[in-house]
Amino acid sequence: MLRIHIYKDAKKEFRWRIKRSGRVLADSGEGYKTRAKLDRTLSNDDKRKQLDEIVSRENQVITRSLSEYVKAQKALKANPAQISQ
Repeated sequence: MLRIHIYKDAKKEFRWRIKRSGRVLADSGEGYKTRAKLDRTLSNDDKRKQLDEIVSRENQVITRSLSEYVKAQKALKANPAQISQ
């Protein structure tokens, strides 16, 4: 599941991370003095497009990995002798 995690860093500034399955896909790279400034940044159309591109690329990787896994499983079922090699 994809999540946006908003938190305060050691300097008490607000930051964000996008995570999937515990893996960080993107982060703010900078702290924001107020939550309102962070929210304005995340609602900015250009920033939203960037984040959407990151999510899209990640979904493509997951889809490709899943299809490769399914192909490998089918190949192993078709030829179980490959397992011992």
